[in-house]
Amino acid sequence: MVVTDKYSAGIAAMVGDKVPSYQGFNRAVEIRRPIGSLIKPFVYATALSQGDKYTLATPLKDEPITLTNSHGNTWSPQNVNKQFSGEVPLMTAFKKSMNVPTVNLGMAIGTDAVETTLAKSGWDEEIPDYPSMLLGAVNGSPLMVAQVYQTLADNGRYRQLNAVTHVLDADNQPLLASQSSASQALPVASDFLVQHAMTQVVASGTAAKLG
Repeated sequence: MVVTDKYSAGIAAMVGDKVPSYQGFNRAVEIRRPIGSLIKPFVYATALSQGDKYTLATPLKDEPITLTNSHGNTWSPQNVNKQFSGEVPLMTAFKKSMNVPTVNLGMAIGTDAVETTLAKSGWDEEIPDYPSMLLGAVNGSPLMVAQVYQTLADNGRYRQLNAVTHVLDADNQPLLASQSSASQALPVASDFLVQHAMTQVVASGTAAKLG
């Protein structure tokens, strides 16, 4: 578990094992597992950054799609319910975490554009450049996910997460330290739309029970 403070870009808490005092493998930092649908907001953020092409109301194809790689292998993503509705608004695809519209959107804007969005947001490891990355076939740690979601929460501003607030000298006085630099990873307007869409995930989407 990693808990961040979006106002200071600080790590408020980190638990690396079910036994908090365990001094070995820190799962919050060192583990690498596919992040799954946690990647989807960054697919939509990439599209919404192109405000002249995409809005929350833009219709997305929800039709069967089969992609073939250079070796002739095919991939046909499915929605969780194994059904297709033909077309859905971008907002619906987002809040219902629909796989096929997300892939159709991701292929339209380009996987490389999504990779760039993630990198600007603080993802600091290589991202595989194949379509399944659009549904989270990307290995990462809880800390890495917390970093990019910190950027979403901070109105699209990237600041590296930190766990040290002050270093004191022998007289318990804080030493001068440089502040971590910040950069606008996502346009403020598109980040606002993503944040709004994420509230709808809880209001009437896949996490409606939390609402």
